[in-house]
Amino acid sequence: MMRRAPRSAVHVVMEVIGWLGALAVLIAYALVSLQWITSADPRFPMLNGLGALGLAAHAITARDYPIVALNSIWLVIALIALFSSY
Repeated sequence: MMRRAPRSAVHVVMEVIGWLGALAVLIAYALVSLQWITSADPRFPMLNGLGALGLAAHAITARDYPIVALNSIWLVIALIALFSSY
């Protein structure tokens, strides 16, 4: 049986940031799907942007570059939507 190397504090923090990012994206999706907010509500792109940022940050530390690219583009779209709503 192989033993796993201990995780550094930075790794643990980045994993938490990734999970919080995933939670933000899921909350945004649920709010719109349940019609509690509309996609025009500034909270929708804000949650999506924060989620994309958290997921991209975690993906960078995991060297998962396709996910970094996806979430970077997602973040740009969220920022454009957020700033165009004002």
